[in-house]
Amino acid sequence: MVSGLAKFKRGIIEYWGAVRSFQANARFFLLGSFLTNIGFSSFSLLFNLYLREAGVSEEIIGRVLSFGSLGTIVMALPSAYLARKYESRKILALTTLLASLGYLVQSFYLSPGVLMGANLFVGSVVTVSRLISSPFFMRNSSSRERAHLFAFSMAVGVLAGIIGNLIGGYLPHLYQALGAKELTSLQYSLATGAIMGLFGILPYLFISESKIEDGATKFTKPNRDTIIHLFKLCLPYALIGMGAGLIIPFLNLYFREVFNASTNQIGIYFAVLQALMVLGFLLGPLLSKKFGLINTIVGTQLLSIPFMLILALAPSLPLAVLSFWIRGALMNMSSPIQNLFNMEAVPAEHRELANSMTSFAWNGAWTISAFLGGTIIHRYSFSLSFYITISLYLCSSLVYYAFFRRFERRK
Repeated sequence: MVSGLAKFKRGIIEYWGAVRSFQANARFFLLGSFLTNIGFSSFSLLFNLYLREAGVSEEIIGRVLSFGSLGTIVMALPSAYLARKYESRKILALTTLLASLGYLVQSFYLSPGVLMGANLFVGSVVTVSRLISSPFFMRNSSSRERAHLFAFSMAVGVLAGIIGNLIGGYLPHLYQALGAKELTSLQYSLATGAIMGLFGILPYLFISESKIEDGATKFTKPNRDTIIHLFKLCLPYALIGMGAGLIIPFLNLYFREVFNASTNQIGIYFAVLQALMVLGFLLGPLLSKKFGLINTIVGTQLLSIPFMLILALAPSLPLAVLSFWIRGALMNMSSPIQNLFNMEAVPAEHRELANSMTSFAWNGAWTISAFLGGTIIHRYSFSLSFYITISLYLCSSLVYYAFFRRFERRK
């Protein structure tokens, strides 16, 4: 018992020391991301519910969502060039502003064409800001605090999501209490979330980094081994993205339509999930020290799969919610560790390219499956999407372990 408490205390002291050593640029990035994600998470929670309330079918919703990921595909590789050419603060501030405008358009226009175009636009600009984060953290950290910075950055984003989901779940009730009808209250709530995201711009402007410090802005051609390694990194991401697109964007609809949960309930469910994810992210570096990066990544993903199966078969809301929380926490626990591994496994001059390629693989697969996921749910059931996703997640974990189980030992 004493030994366990001592280890816990050492872990807390280690985290606090690492957080205190974060460089100023990293701190401003984290604060800007926190403020932006509060607003945009509120929007994301309600968007599907708004479309469904307006009479849009799950099939069309899936197509609209797929266009957001299509925007990511379009900008994934160009983002690697932009990240090495322009100042980080300018990219972050401009993309946040443009994303907010895109979300505002989606708040008030229900034409499928407009929704798809706006989602394509938002997906494109958000991709640029998101893909500069991992290389940015590598440049603005030392080996001492780097793993903790990657974990902390995801924890901060999720903590912002908790607040955003709670606000998003409450806003429609507030606007209805002020006299708005249900659909109008959802529109106002979406617009509020889009505007709230703008608060993140101010901290971004204080970032002082002006150029890439590890070389010129031109790309150097990857050698054969690097190209093979990049494609090995991409395949598990593609399998995960294919599975995720089939069901993850529709989980709020799953609770609404299968168990008749209210928007306020759904907001609470997602907020609790994100609180558990914060804990998972912070535990990730400790687990990777004990079990290794690859074992931690694969192990936590495999442990999440039985709980997704329970979600597919859950006869009651409490069991579904509990499985939803455990599955989400386990599946996402290794995300910062996986991002760190991706950055450490390639030469510094190819980090932006690695980040772009893995994003391209995940989002390319997600675009296709989100397009199909709405159709599968509309014509068949949520359960079928769960089963297909389980199979793809299992394949991804096994492929990842087969590719990289020896790589870490070589390192």
